[in-house]
Amino acid sequence: DEDPARLVKMFECESRTVSALRNATSDDKRFDMVVLDGSTPYVMGQIMNSILNVPRYRVDFLHEFNLFLTWSNKPRTENWQRNFLERYRKDVLHDPITRVEFKIKVGEETMEMGLVSCGDLAIFHNVNILEKKINKRLKREGKVAEIEVINLTGGLFPYNFNYDPKEFLQSDYDSAPGDKQFAEQQPLGREVIFQFELEEEIDIAEMPNWEGITHIVQAALSILKYSATRFDTYTDVGDGGLLLSEFKEGNLVLVWDGRRHIDINLFLFDDEKELADSFASKFILFAENKLKVALRDDFPRGLGRVVNFKSDLEYKGFDSLPERKPYVE
Repeated sequence: DEDPARLVKMFECESRTVSALRNATSDDKRFDMVVLDGSTPYVMGQIMNSILNVPRYRVDFLHEFNLFLTWSNKPRTENWQRNFLERYRKDVLHDPITRVEFKIKVGEETMEMGLVSCGDLAIFHNVNILEKKINKRLKREGKVAEIEVINLTGGLFPYNFNYDPKEFLQSDYDSAPGDKQFAEQQPLGREVIFQFELEEEIDIAEMPNWEGITHIVQAALSILKYSATRFDTYTDVGDGGLLLSEFKEGNLVLVWDGRRHIDINLFLFDDEKELADSFASKFILFAENKLKVALRDDFPRGLGRVVNFKSDLEYKGFDSLPERKPYVE
């Protein structure tokens, strides 16, 4: 149990501290920084916590944008500074408020610096700058030291209970520029970027070699009845190879990294998705199902800032879509 006489002394000390703070502040003069260094006694931390727990005192004595900083040379045995900052953070409760803990090692000594920043919207940027400046200062003084942020805790999102958003309809926006671009674009083909990778359970030793990869491409193009007018391969760049192929229906560029990964850039003047699907399935089939499509991106290519495929130009409204499916599952 607390000693009653000690509690009376603490209450009297708190009253004197409140009076001193009142005399030192006014409507246009409030504290924007409070420092509790290693010489600050624990009882003073208790008194300050009691004062800050009163919302009116926080308004009267502290600037809207304020900073509390603590310093401890014994972070393992003294934790009241850390608790003090955490209680202040919870008293303010809502963002923008952030508590940050720094661990500073100088030789064999470990120190802890803590701060609570209230009202700083750029706190993450400023903490990063502070960390760099302290490191720079310690190095300039020839200290073997390092500083690290070990904890960063924010507040609650300031929920607006009176938020009444305005809902906008499509008719509220000017669709003329978009309609004009939609009508004037001229799709001329489909470009597809495939990334093939070896199946995870298959050993890299079973990856097709360069000769095998070229045969797989030739077989996939042949089954689609694409007759190559150009088919060049290069193996003097990197660990894998480069393949270029041109045909009347489009062109293809393949890059192998010499290990588990193959990139293919396929362009076809016929922009039907099924043709690109067929090429990918045939490529995997002729690779004996050792490869899988790790990533695929489809792009319309053409004139007039084209952003749609030919089939999209038949769009007559959302309800006119027969199947509401994405291009790539």
